Amino acid sequence: MSIPEKKPEPLSLEEEIRALVEEGRIYEATKLLENAGDRASTVDPGVREILSPPRFKRVDKRDFDRTPEFNWFRANWDTYRGKWVAVSGENLVACEDTLKKLLAKLDGRKFEREPLLHHIL
Repeated sequence: MSIPEKKPEPLSLEEEIRALVEEGRIYEATKLLENAGDRASTVDPGVREILSPPRFKRVDKRDFDRTPEFNWFRANWDTYRGKWVAVSGENLVACEDTLKKLLAKLDGRKFEREPLLHHIL
């Protein structure tokens, strides 16, 4: 008398997705979740979040228009080769041989617009 073989129980949707992710088959896991319809709600929200399309936060606040600083660099880069400079608008705020010295020189100073720091090669 032989013992009937037990058929393995089918994996749940979440188990299938997790197995695919563990194997590095992210695209397939994402497609499986996308095509699951109503069954997708049975999958852990964290797993659904990870496999969801990326969302980008639009940031409307931007730094200053740095055109004046770039104009200063174009006009003065040769004079300050090898130096660390801090430029605000079209004005040189500080110049040093090392970034550490430049930051020390700027420490505690207040500026209408934050200076742009750059090492001129």
